[in-house]
This record gives sequence, C-alpha cells and structure tokens, in this order.
Amino acid sequence: MDSEIGYINGMNLGVGINTASFQIHPSPALDNVNAVREVVSAGGQEVLFRVELLTETERLTKSLEVSARASLKYGAVGSGSVRTSFVNSFSQNSYSVYVMVQVNVMNKQNLLDLSKIKFNNEAANTYTKDKDEFIKHYGDSFVYGLITGGEFIGVLEIESSSASEFREIKAALSGKATYGLFTGSAQVSFHEVLEKIISSYNMKATVYRQGGDGILHDLTPEQLIKDALEFPQKVAEEKGFPRTALIIPYSHIPSPQSVSLDVSMQQAALEQLGELYQKFIKYQSDLIFVLDKKDYFLEIDVDELNSRNNQITQQINTITDAAKNCFSDTFNCKIPSIDISLLESILPTQIEKIDNLGKIWYEQESGWIGIWSRRGLTNNFDAIYSKPGEQDLKTFLTIYKEGKTIFVIRRDGGEGSQTSCTYTGTISEDERSVEGSYICHWTNNSIPWSAKISY
Repeated sequence: MDSEIGYINGMNLGVGINTASFQIHPSPALDNVNAVREVVSAGGQEVLFRVELLTETERLTKSLEVSARASLKYGAVGSGSVRTSFVNSFSQNSYSVYVMVQVNVMNKQNLLDLSKIKFNNEAANTYTKDKDEFIKHYGDSFVYGLITGGEFIGVLEIESSSASEFREIKAALSGKATYGLFTGSAQVSFHEVLEKIISSYNMKATVYRQGGDGILHDLTPEQLIKDALEFPQKVAEEKGFPRTALIIPYSHIPSPQSVSLDVSMQQAALEQLGELYQKFIKYQSDLIFVLDKKDYFLEIDVDELNSRNNQITQQINTITDAAKNCFSDTFNCKIPSIDISLLESILPTQIEKIDNLGKIWYEQESGWIGIWSRRGLTNNFDAIYSKPGEQDLKTFLTIYKEGKTIFVIRRDGGEGSQTSCTYTGTISEDERSVEGSYICHWTNNSIPWSAKISY
C-alpha cells in the first residue's frame, strides 16, 4: 500500500525511505528511476482552503497531520519536513486559542513508471539474502511519486488572560470554521471569516509557506490574509514545488524472492517515545506560560514551578536520547524509565475574571491611611494601615466589583483567616475614586471610608 508524507528535502523519485524513522537513504537501490509518467489533474490546479478553531494544543499537531514520531525526530535530531519544523516553531499551551488558516495547492503528480523500474544488482543481492542489512542501506520503501503545488499555513494565536476570557473567545469563534474549494463564493467566505476574526482580537501570527516566490512579509494578521489569498497564483504550474511524497514498499518491485521488510518494531517504539515526548513538551509549555504570565494566575509558587520545569527538562532529554539511538539504529530501540507522575498537575488556577481594579488604592478611614496593593491581576490585595501614635496594621483584602458597586472583605489575620471587616462603596464614573461605609465584627457602627485608585 502506498502512503503520503510531507516532502523533505532530498526526497527525489526512487530514493529509499525508512517509514518508521523517516530516514532518507540516498544510496540507490533501483535502476531506471528516470522513467516517469506525469499524471495531470483533469481539472487543472486544485486549491483547498480551511479555517479551523483549535482549543486543544494536541489538535494543532493532528490537524497538520504531524505524527508523534515526526515531532520527536525534529525535537531529537532537528530534521524533518517543513511542516514538522513549523509545528515545532512556536510554543503551544492550554491557555491560548489557535485559529489555523490553511491553503493547499495541488498542480500535478509525477510518478515512477514501475513497469520499467528494477533493483540494481547489489541491492537485489542484499534484498534476497539479508533483509536487515537491506533496511539499513536502503530503507523499507521508496519514493514512488511527487505531488507538486504548494502549501500555505498560518496560525493566529489568541492569548487568554483569564478563564472567563478563554471561554468567551472559544464561544465567539466556534461558528467561524470554514473549508472547501478556493473558488467563487467560497473564497469570499474564507476572506470574510478571517476578517471578522482579526477585527475582534489582538493576536500573534505565525506563517509557514512551502512553494511560491518572493519573501514572506511581516507577520501581521492582516498580511497573513493577503498572502493566503494570493498564494495559489504563486505556485501555479512551473512555480509548483514538491509538497507531498508518495511512498510504497520495495515489494512492488519484481524480485526472484519475495521479502518482507518489517520496521514495525522500530515504528512502535518511536511512536511510544513520540507520545511521551509530546506529553512532556505540552506540560512544559504550560509551565513556561504560567511562569511568564504570573499575573494571570492565583497562588504562584515560582520555586516549585521552576523545580518541576527542570525535572521535566531532564525527562525530555532522557526521551530524546533514547529516540536518537532508535532513529539511528533499527535494533537499538528501548523505552527508558520515565516518571509520568511529573505530569500530575501543579499548575495554578487561572484567574476566573480580571476586573478593572487598578494597581494601588489609597484609602482613608477613621484617621487611618491605608495603602492597598493589588496582587498581579487578581482581586486580592495586601494592605498596610498607618495612623499617628498607632502600630502599623498589615492585612489581606479581597475586592469584588459589580457595576459601580464595590464590596471588600478584610481579613486582619491574613489570607484564609476569619473576616474582620466588610466594606461597601460606589465607584465614580471615571473609576478613580470610591466612597462608602464599612463595619467590623467588634462593632455595629457603620463607618465611612474613601479611596483613590491608581492605575
């Protein structure tokens, strides 16, 4: 059975491939590889487009049809298709929403004429006498055909700063997916969908292009749309680029003795290592996001997160070391001992909602001056109260805002202690001052308070 894989530099017609490790074997096993037949699409150039919302990081890799083995090989030895390189070029985390924009162009196929292809003498001798040696030198399959054209993929990354914002982004984009032939009304729909997406959010664009001429422009969402729409013309006819290789086993070549070239054990080991690699890389990406965006999360223990990140790096190195051995030697594939417990979540909870609460509140009450300092983007504040002749008081506050109403819980015993006082107030139209009253558990009197808010 033949299969398609993304084109890797060096995948010329007749070149050997190990389908487990994706290793290219340039030493020729076949003669007459210049005997080709061209299969031109009856309808000429075919262009397909897709806009897809991806809210799970694993789906991006799956949607681009990059296997765990391919990702592992790129991570371990830095080689692979351009598409695999692209998938590994940016960090994927669980706190961002991704919109994938894809334009595939297929011009024609060039296929080997198998009726004229045969083993060369040396390869034929090895093929019948020592199948393991044959695999080492020539792989288990060969490039039977090439599909020319091009591929344009852009990923728009929309970062969420809170759990509620993440849900809102997903809901807003859930109906925006579209796909089909890049002609007529479908092309208009493709354009309109992208315009609506980029007009609603700030986002980062990452682009990969295989085929076409000219340079890639600055990576803005607007330029991504323009480049995507223009791409089919840039890879038309002679401008086409090998984008997909058709691979078939050597058993398709007539031989005096039928030989089974089996790389399934190597493939199974690399798939297992690849799945482990992807799990650890994904978790590490989440850790790094949290450490980079501390204000988006509650109760950050930086030392604990850094320690876990270092442990995960060690596990990734162990996996990639095992993978290097397996990729280079079909018979040296071992699964090392890996501590899966490191993937048990220590990730902090993302802030549910970010209110417009400023950074510092300068508060006054009963002769006391309070300075309330916000913890990142949370609704938690550390406060210190001062009054002439009195000892300073340090306390913990939680502030809630609903419309123009402010509600504050004060805990003099620190976070997690019993409520000491509760404040209510009304925020001004410019949201820079608050006035209201508060009451404490040791008195039934309602006492006025006010504050100025600094942003």
